Amino acid sequence: GGGSGIIDAASAAMSLAIPEEEVVYVLTDDRGGHHGAALPTYRRGKNVVPPPPRDRIGLVNTVLSPVKVAAAAAEEARAVCLAAYGSAPDVEIYGPPALRMAYVQGHLHHCVFELVKNSLRAVQERFQGDDLPPPPVKVIVAEGMEDVTIKVSDQGAGISRSEIRKIWTYLYTTADSPLPDMDEDTNEVPTVLAGYGCGLPLSRLYARYFGGDLQIISMDGYGTDAYLHLNRLGTAEEPLPGRV
Repeated sequence: GGGSGIIDAASAAMSLAIPEEEVVYVLTDDRGGHHGAALPTYRRGKNVVPPPPRDRIGLVNTVLSPVKVAAAAAEEARAVCLAAYGSAPDVEIYGPPALRMAYVQGHLHHCVFELVKNSLRAVQERFQGDDLPPPPVKVIVAEGMEDVTIKVSDQGAGISRSEIRKIWTYLYTTADSPLPDMDEDTNEVPTVLAGYGCGLPLSRLYARYFGGDLQIISMDGYGTDAYLHLNRLGTAEEPLPGRV
């Protein structure tokens, strides 16, 4: 009932350390009544943050456009490349603009950003100094019967077979670590494209948690293809351990 909803919302507010006077409780249901669950709305001064839109279920965007998310992530990765190198290869996006699916937008953005960022670095370093412009990084979004797959393809010289297994190891990186260049006074690090060694393992973890996967297929001496498989949410169970 409404009473338990208010208690739950109040507990959530307390756990977030939000002052009591800044919390507004909205009791409503789909019929517009006032006896449903309590939805906390947070007030900051005169600003009131409304409840999430109807196309959101928690962190899940039920009408997410993977093409738009991929384009935004690629644009962000290219901006980082420009800041680090002074130039950046083009990124071409292919896919059905009308495609919609349910997925966690932040996780998808992170995965595509990491894959495109790695491809941009590989292409930039391979072709830097050439008279001709570098080949573009290609991002292809395809809709299948079970999955939506995003392929990130580059011509950045590829990865050797002896190194391919190491890319899934946390803290493993082929780039120089940016930490030695960190400003001790401000804790700021220079703009870099790589060096922390968490991007690929964490991206695969995100994908597998929701029933998908991340695969890297590389041709040493030519380039690398990354396949990000996204399970349509609602068709897979949460991968919890068998024993607790």
